[in-house]
Amino acid sequence: MAAFHLAPLAALLLASEPGAFHNPLLGKAVQQLRTFHEAEALVTLEKARAWPQNTDADLAQVEMYAGIAHGELSHAPEAVAAFRVARRLDPTLELPADVAPRIADWWKDAATRSGAPAPATPAPAPGPAAAEAPAATTKDAPVVPQLTPAALPVAPAAQVDTAPGPRWGRVAGYSAAGASAASLVVGLTLGVLASQHAAEAQSTEAVGAAQSLHQQALGQAKGANVAFAVSGGLALAAVGLLTFAPGGWLAPEP
Repeated sequence: MAAFHLAPLAALLLASEPGAFHNPLLGKAVQQLRTFHEAEALVTLEKARAWPQNTDADLAQVEMYAGIAHGELSHAPEAVAAFRVARRLDPTLELPADVAPRIADWWKDAATRSGAPAPATPAPAPGPAAAEAPAATTKDAPVVPQLTPAALPVAPAAQVDTAPGPRWGRVAGYSAAGASAASLVVGLTLGVLASQHAAEAQSTEAVGAAQSLHQQALGQAKGANVAFAVSGGLALAAVGLLTFAPGGWLAPEP
């Protein structure tokens, strides 16, 4: 249960009995809000949107209570978006009394953005008789499913951000391993060339040519040694990164 739940939310919801709603799923969502299960209420409200017998008044209430649930979860953009849809569906809809001040502010903000006038003060929560009014208007006429503007998608509590932590250690480790392999190839190539030039220097009778080949062999041998040293250092770095850096095999989970 979130630490920021306020008593006024319980007060306003206690005034709305679940059986008073035309949409039974809306009543279930109110029960969940009453017990401070906002995430579960958002899932139920998503199903309530798809109820085939919804009227515009039903859908407006669904969006209003979705905005209240988002407000209690500190989801300001989602709360304002839901309130805006509710006001477009029913411009006369009024927010129940005794909601948290920040939720009332978001309700007024939604009224400003949707073009509907904001009420000066919140109205009292509707009683059972008022809540049953939409159902009474549909007894003599067939109920037709109505398409309404899509609200922002509602994320249930289970959809917590579980993106993996940084993996730069693994990427850097593989890069170091590749560079180590390249350095090893260079060292082996220079070593082979040094051996060939050293053999040619020994078999050449011309003194000048033999000295030149010998110098080439020495330079290539030194280059091979440097390449081997670099390859070894990079290999150690790769092992360390792949093992202990973020994203490594033995790195702690973020």
